[in-house]
Amino acid sequence: MRIGTWPFLVNRTHRLNYFGPPRTVVSRASPRADACHTGRPRTLYGLLGIKRSATPAEIRAAYRSAARRLHPDTNPSPAAQEDFQRIKAAYEVLNDSRLRKVYDNLGLGALGPEFSDLGSYLAAGQQENVGSGAASGGRRRSGGGGGVRGRDVHLVLGLMLSEAAQGADKALSYEAMSACEECKGSGCATAPPPCPVCRGSGQILKSSYFGAEASGLYGGAKVMGLDTCPACAGTGQVRQPPCNSCGGRGRRLASRELTVRIPAGVERGQVLRVVGEGGAGRCGGAAGDLLVRLEVYPDPNLERRGYDLHSSLPVDVFVAVLGGAVAVDSVRGSRLLEVPPGSQPGDVLRLAGAGIVRAAPGGGGGILRGDHYFTLSVRLPSAGELCATSLELLTRLATIDTTMRRRGAGGRRRAGTEGGSQGTGPAAAGGPAGV
Repeated sequence: MRIGTWPFLVNRTHRLNYFGPPRTVVSRASPRADACHTGRPRTLYGLLGIKRSATPAEIRAAYRSAARRLHPDTNPSPAAQEDFQRIKAAYEVLNDSRLRKVYDNLGLGALGPEFSDLGSYLAAGQQENVGSGAASGGRRRSGGGGGVRGRDVHLVLGLMLSEAAQGADKALSYEAMSACEECKGSGCATAPPPCPVCRGSGQILKSSYFGAEASGLYGGAKVMGLDTCPACAGTGQVRQPPCNSCGGRGRRLASRELTVRIPAGVERGQVLRVVGEGGAGRCGGAAGDLLVRLEVYPDPNLERRGYDLHSSLPVDVFVAVLGGAVAVDSVRGSRLLEVPPGSQPGDVLRLAGAGIVRAAPGGGGGILRGDHYFTLSVRLPSAGELCATSLELLTRLATIDTTMRRRGAGGRRRAGTEGGSQGTGPAAAGGPAGV
């Protein structure tokens, strides 16, 4: 099977013609894979979502269905326009019996340079399907030697709200497949030498001859492409006796310890990816990743609202009346907060810059900080908390306050009465003066 590159055609006359069936058979994707694979299509049949054995009527029906969905008049998005041009080109080839036969036997490159962009698109689809399953930690291959990527490891990490707000270093312990220490991951008892056939690449260049070229006649064609090395099965190494420690697997389940930095401002449900700290790959493949999903525990004394923090602040009645600075706990340590005189229960005070950190818009590398809001609650002393002197002073203060209130009310009443007599006196005296 050809992997990773699009074949090219060469003949003596620099013409690309069809001269009968190929002498060697090049393996093709199955009809099910053409129509039902996941990811980017790999063939013209896959572009239209049909099997390789589709009839002309099925080809026309598939094209009309896709055209209605992707036509610029009904779907103005740029991606849809590009897809529409691709299915249009696929239909032009598959709807023509002669072009379809050339494509089935020689590939898209035999149809001319006008299909080069479409050929590159489908070739990339072959690469994606070779590497499918990587997101789930599956069988994604790395490099050209057939190595298999290791699996991703998933963990859940709990954080206090203060840790999520300001960031923290957290120690993790988990188990993952690791390279065998005895054989260094090769799975062999001795270090395997590189394969002499493919020189360690795991792939070889394969040629297939078609038509007249095979019989030595004028005008034949040759297809060249990469294939898995049959000598090493794509590993790039000569197989040796298996390692006694890992049984030839090259990996063993081992415990790991790792310290990760949790950035400030993370939220519940976010996933941190630590590249290369997952399961070890096979046959020289890349290691998987460690995926850490974050959970933030609720804090009874602290509430997050966006990038701001909210909490309650109880103060003594004397601080509420007289004002003063009180020490408060923030996510960045103890801070002083000024309480103004005459504060009332329910008043909200702001501690600027003591909230959640976030990146500044624009991508300039700056940061912004939210605020921490405190809702005041006035705590009254109980009778048992006051000494005799305090009670006596409060009693005298209450007497003075009552007296001042009465005097103030009486003064206001007298001022109102005097103001009324002054307002009527001149008017009464003004009558006779006018007479």
